[in-house]
Amino acid sequence: MRPGLAALAAVSAFAFQANSETATPPIEAYGKLPTVMDAEMSPDGSRVALLVGAGGSPAIIIFEDNAGITAKYDVSALKASHVSFGDKDHLLISASMAARGWRIRRQYENSGAVSLSLKDGSSHQMLMREERLYPSQSGLGKVVGILDSGEALMPAFIGDPRSRQEPDYDLMRVDIASGRVRDFAVGTEDTIDWFVDNDGKLLIRENYDNDNDHYLLERREGRGWEPLLEETADEIPISVVAVAPDDSGIYFISSQDEEDGYTALSKMNLDGSIEPSQYYREGADIDDVITDKNRHLVGVRYSGMLPSYELLKPELTQSLEAVKAQFPNAMVALDSWSEDYSKVLYRVFDGFRVDYWVTHEPATNAYKLLSYARDDIPPEAIGPVATIEYPSRDGLTIPAVVTLPPGKQLTTDLNLPLIVLPHGGPKAYDSFDFDWMSQYFANRGYMVLQPNFRGSTGFGYSFTDAGSGEWGGKMQDDITDGVNALTEGGFADPDRVCIVGASYGGYAALAGGAFTPELYDCVAAIAPVTDLNAMMIDTQRESGRDHWAVSYWARLMADGDSRREKLDAISPAKHPEAFAAPVLLIHGEDDTVVGISQSQKMERALNSAGKPVQMIKLKGGDHWLRDSETRLQTLQALDTFVSSQIGDGAP
Repeated sequence: MRPGLAALAAVSAFAFQANSETATPPIEAYGKLPTVMDAEMSPDGSRVALLVGAGGSPAIIIFEDNAGITAKYDVSALKASHVSFGDKDHLLISASMAARGWRIRRQYENSGAVSLSLKDGSSHQMLMREERLYPSQSGLGKVVGILDSGEALMPAFIGDPRSRQEPDYDLMRVDIASGRVRDFAVGTEDTIDWFVDNDGKLLIRENYDNDNDHYLLERREGRGWEPLLEETADEIPISVVAVAPDDSGIYFISSQDEEDGYTALSKMNLDGSIEPSQYYREGADIDDVITDKNRHLVGVRYSGMLPSYELLKPELTQSLEAVKAQFPNAMVALDSWSEDYSKVLYRVFDGFRVDYWVTHEPATNAYKLLSYARDDIPPEAIGPVATIEYPSRDGLTIPAVVTLPPGKQLTTDLNLPLIVLPHGGPKAYDSFDFDWMSQYFANRGYMVLQPNFRGSTGFGYSFTDAGSGEWGGKMQDDITDGVNALTEGGFADPDRVCIVGASYGGYAALAGGAFTPELYDCVAAIAPVTDLNAMMIDTQRESGRDHWAVSYWARLMADGDSRREKLDAISPAKHPEAFAAPVLLIHGEDDTVVGISQSQKMERALNSAGKPVQMIKLKGGDHWLRDSETRLQTLQALDTFVSSQIGDGAP
């Protein structure tokens, strides 16, 4: 039996506002980058740095408590994604862009960190003064600790490219103010991470040998290293994420119970013993681990349609509870705080307006609104966001998010045109938050469904593991069952349904068009995987046949069965004749995660089968649509395509 009206009996609506009138902001209000993309509080609490993207020209704005905006720095030359304080007078700006490099078959993500002085506006790229820096490596912006001397500890591959020897992953100390680089610790070619103690001294070195599937966790002992944990595994077996506040061990992500449990944060002491999990919550996974500048544990965020926290510092707990009381039923995300915990920065989405940034002072319970994340979408334009659950055909409960046009409520007589928006990853999940694409289409009169199909994170180990080997199978069934629940229940019009997705969501959109062609009136895929066998071959070429990534993708896509026949059976590009709906493909030319060749394969296959297809290449576009031009271009193309098929002017 297909899930119908009864399937939506469990509905939790976090935000249903009844606006007397609605507003229709221009498409640019949604398609451009947010006014505020990221924010960070300074160590002394006197400043907040805002990474803004308004007008398509990213900049850093400094907001001071008693003076308001005191400085603005143009960072439009960077594809900046994150901002943090190295110290109270210097910002570290994380940025990356696609590049071609030495011995690299295709483009790679050339990443790094830029230090910006708040005293004189001078800047320099961290690690660039190191002459032994191995060429064409990504991840150069990573900081594992900050010393009292004003130096950042940054890992990097160091070695002579003319030598046949693989470079070592060493730890360098980089002066934040001057950019001077000095050696700090020597790693090996198998080293993957470093952890230091509260004084900035070496504590843990993590290694993984891809050729021999050998994982080795080591602790510093004198001037050498002693094994802490050794294991043979074709994938990295644990995820080390933090150091204990008293330096007595490390914390890692594990599964409390591999059958029905949820991910937990476990502690490994420096003698190798493992303590019972201190951070575990029934019904939620570990969504994020919160640490200080030296990656010492501050707390954890648990998954859920609204996030919840467990924090070590009572001052932070007091502040969080006060803010949640001030904004009931809102998404309250802890962002950063002063070192003395006297001021805390949050991002909030209450469902009645766009998300916004506020500071809180626990001592006085004083709040200050810093900025809305978007400055040209009024409350009257916001579509109500609700969380629902529906059963899949095999009985598994599927959580989902629904966004409605402004002023609408989730009633059975809506019969709205439906856009299905499966998330990427696929190890991710959608929750109660502002989603720019969902809100745009809801504002234009569509219902938007974001299903958390099996394989999504956040709902327990067994739920995530149930997606292994189910690409194009049960994961796709979960999406189909969500569509049927809404259409058979009278919420959505079965004759006006379009599926749109990016990355894995793009694969799911095309799989919907190929394997359930009767369900959709149009299919749009952004940066999709379309030929799984070609993806596996590319991964093997770039990383090596023994790399853990090969095993990971084989397990995720086909339950370890990576034979050509198995992968072809679930590849949309191998089934173009099955498509009944027109297809729109959108792909960035600088996509370093899923190469544009994947969309080109799909386009050629559909053309050869005589199926209607349009492909848009985004010049300078990356996998994440991190600039206003390509994001707006994408939204405009989607709007034109969707409205022509299921909008008011559709046949």
